[in-house]
Amino acid sequence: NNMEPNNQAKNRHVIIAGGKTGGHLFPGIAVAQALMEKEPSTKILFVGTSAPFETDTLARYGFAHKSIISKPIKGKNIFAKAWSASLVGVSLIQALIIIIRFRADFILGVGGFSSFALVAAGCMLFRRTAIQEQNAIPGMTNRMLSRIAHRIFISFEDTKGMPLNEKTVLSGNPIRK
Repeated sequence: NNMEPNNQAKNRHVIIAGGKTGGHLFPGIAVAQALMEKEPSTKILFVGTSAPFETDTLARYGFAHKSIISKPIKGKNIFAKAWSASLVGVSLIQALIIIIRFRADFILGVGGFSSFALVAAGCMLFRRTAIQEQNAIPGMTNRMLSRIAHRIFISFEDTKGMPLNEKTVLSGNPIRK
């Protein structure tokens, strides 16, 4: 299995990071459901924003959720960009603490600015990481994370900037039951 760092599937602790929109969140839920169906002892933690859509949706599906501080950097004035960039350090520290406390073996970034800190922190802590890109044109966060993630799951064969190779897997877009 491409997502298992070693062939020991029991008692996995998986963080699925990102969300805020349904386009990011629902594929993450689909992956979580598939992992738990394959190995019911898998512990799943979603980490993202405190946006009501995200927290309410995850509660409805019965998944644990933690929020970190993160703001998009793209498309704002210089002062807002500077403030958002300064929060990256705070979100990295939060991500490191969450990964260590949860004892995460694997971190999957599903897109959105909140996934950046978790995947980056996972790499810093020598955990297996991956990103899942649902779109043919990746967003800024996944473009940056594609350089450091161990595995990239794409939905389209011609996803811009993410050619099929030993690191990239054409998996399609995960869907919920």
